[in-house]
Amino acid sequence: MHTSIITSARQLFAIALTIIGISFSQNTQAADETICKLITCGHTYIDPNIGPNVLTGETQTIRVFVRFGNFVTAANAGVVGISATIGAKEGGGVADFDGCQTWVDVNLAIGEGVGEQNNVVITLIGVANRVNSTFRINVKRKPTVSTVTIKENNVAVTQVVAGRFYQIAVSGSNLSGLTEGLVPNDSHIETLNQIAPRTETDIAFNITFNTTAQVTLTSIQFKENKTDCHHAIIKNLTTPIILFPKPDLIATTLIGKYTLNSTQSCGGSLGKVSSDLGTIVHVKAAIGTPSTNQAVISKEIIWPNITWSVKNTGGGIIGSFKVQLKNGNTILQEETITNMANNETKSFVFTRPKSKKELMRLLSCGNGNDVHANQSNATNPDYNWADPAQFTVKVDALNNITESNETNNQNNY
Repeated sequence: MHTSIITSARQLFAIALTIIGISFSQNTQAADETICKLITCGHTYIDPNIGPNVLTGETQTIRVFVRFGNFVTAANAGVVGISATIGAKEGGGVADFDGCQTWVDVNLAIGEGVGEQNNVVITLIGVANRVNSTFRINVKRKPTVSTVTIKENNVAVTQVVAGRFYQIAVSGSNLSGLTEGLVPNDSHIETLNQIAPRTETDIAFNITFNTTAQVTLTSIQFKENKTDCHHAIIKNLTTPIILFPKPDLIATTLIGKYTLNSTQSCGGSLGKVSSDLGTIVHVKAAIGTPSTNQAVISKEIIWPNITWSVKNTGGGIIGSFKVQLKNGNTILQEETITNMANNETKSFVFTRPKSKKELMRLLSCGNGNDVHANQSNATNPDYNWADPAQFTVKVDALNNITESNETNNQNNY
């Protein structure tokens, strides 16, 4: 009897040890929750041991999908200079057995002085209030930009024009990286092509800019390609760059046109003569002013030549283009312009084959303020000429220049 009791006690003790062992084993197996995936800056990582890159001097949020992630209370990087804090959480419900619905945001801040290194372990603490889970990140050095130089034909410039080709040379440190490394990413950049081998300290590109209004660039923005977040890196320019829009050529003025209105004749004249104000003032002075002592003044004068002008309202032009003065489809005058600065105006003079007119001012006509054509204009061959009813000034007649507005290259006068 005594032996039997002892045997039973030993059996019960063994059973108890087995139960305790099983319980301990189950708790140990549940100690690490499996991470389903990581998401950062729109990129998904399925294997937590092959995690994302992070950049020194930047902050980055990694969303960790793990069962009981909504119970995570802390995170630890174990590296001096890297801090990890817990952000938003989401419980996936009791049916989230694989942990692909429950998540926690881990906010990482990487100090400037942290060295570049791979496989840094980030530990989540307090999953389900009892366990730890881990994932890995890679630390990459942040690129720094020391100088930015913009050149045209290898000459440094402080003014650039949209649509023209320039070169941008960048020097600094840690400029190379995954794929392309650091690249200009400014909102005013239109096209960009690398033109020299990339190194850790130097990169260069062919570049064109774009703008619809004149702006002053005090900085250039870059983006890094070492991480999924493509952090912006801004370099302030020692000397600001003035960016002009693409050239825009327009016809601005035409002065000196001779117009005769035969329905407004006065004192036996052929009609009233009109033109732009400056020309009429000049003609009046050449004829003289009627008075009570001389009520009618008639005089042969040389009518002023036509002066016509074109203007570049956009960025400067390098190259040649043609401008024309026309009467319908007939080209009266064609000029070639080579290079034209921003807001520069070019003027040309058209000399008629004939320019004499017999004109008069009469005290009885508009108190002598009007100019009229004498009857002799109808009979004297020297006076037998007339300007077109409409002059046309056309700029960039052969479409040599790429302009911001190609619809305003012609004006009628």
